[in-house]
Amino acid sequence: MNPFQKIFISIAALLLVQVFSAKSQVVINEYSASNLSTIQDNYQEYEDWIELYNTGSSIINIGGYYLSDDTASPLMWAIPAGIVISSHGHLKIWASGREGSMISRCLKNC
Repeated sequence: MNPFQKIFISIAALLLVQVFSAKSQVVINEYSASNLSTIQDNYQEYEDWIELYNTGSSIINIGGYYLSDDTASPLMWAIPAGIVISSHGHLKIWASGREGSMISRCLKNC
């Protein structure tokens, strides 16, 4: 299994555990494991990213969820407290390793 498949499987598994107790469902809508020239982050860099989508009609707080690319360490990166995804909203998380630029809201054409 290549590293990108491990990231996807780890994220999917962790989200599924959290989602079953929520009123809204969060899914991995899209991801880029090799963003060489498509979308720039806040630093005008081409970093890998994961886009989450709230399929439900309620706002969902995902603060306290975790992302990891290592199944042996599933609690590698905690999504900060207070991060919410609005009803039918998108959230892009940059896999840049830089704190403070990890999350961006997608308003249109994410």
